[in-house]
Amino acid sequence: MTTNTFSKKILAALVSVISAAGLMFTLSTTTFASAESVGSNASVGTVPTCVWQLSGVSDTVTLTHPNAAGGGDVHTSYVGEDFKLTGSSSKQAKIYVGPAGQTSASTTDVDNCSFYNSGGLGVSNTGAKAQLEMTDAVPSFTAVHVTEDAAMTFALDGAKSSYSSQLRNLSLTISPTQCVNTNVGTGSADNWVKESGTTGLNSTTSPISLASLIAANTTTTSTCSFSSAYSVYIPGGLTPRDYGQQYTFTGPTLTTTLTTSGL
Repeated sequence: MTTNTFSKKILAALVSVISAAGLMFTLSTTTFASAESVGSNASVGTVPTCVWQLSGVSDTVTLTHPNAAGGGDVHTSYVGEDFKLTGSSSKQAKIYVGPAGQTSASTTDVDNCSFYNSGGLGVSNTGAKAQLEMTDAVPSFTAVHVTEDAAMTFALDGAKSSYSSQLRNLSLTISPTQCVNTNVGTGSADNWVKESGTTGLNSTTSPISLASLIAANTTTTSTCSFSSAYSVYIPGGLTPRDYGQQYTFTGPTLTTTLTTSGL
């Protein structure tokens, strides 16, 4: 009320002046509106942090002598000639991206996790590399009947004795499968650099790279699996201390390491 009354008084005085001077003015008034605010909200979920993981590499492989069709010979026991032993891992090794504790990479959900490249946890997207090595100080096959028989134990040094036609290697055959790195819905690509075929492992060739993927090609569904098989020859020319007895040969420990920094 006070404002309106004051305006009327000023208007009356102006009209009186204008009439006396014979001049015309156009007068305007301003309407004042009250201010209102509008709020906003949204409900947004978050996904777990992406981490590189490795599974299926813990195993015990039993080697046996194959028949002639499998690369062996007619002998069923060691007779002083090269004696082949073969075996394969019962597990398929997997390198994959996913939330911690997940058993395999997602094949249907691109939002199963996030690397959160900036802010938040500060977890950055990296590549990954899996490397396999024989971690024994002196990689070898140790022969035991009651106690170790040094005459039958042989080192995996890549050499060859005069009574053997085979190198003293542990032959590792890697068969990669299901190696992809492109998100679901945009097609499938394999940018993995991976070991494939047979490699002779010995004290000088270990370690070897199994598979690697650079950060630029890493996605939330990246994965690479591989199966493995092994073979070794007990060298010819060895004479057992306890001939006529059953020997147990224990081979080297193979350790697979997953590295995710600086790639």
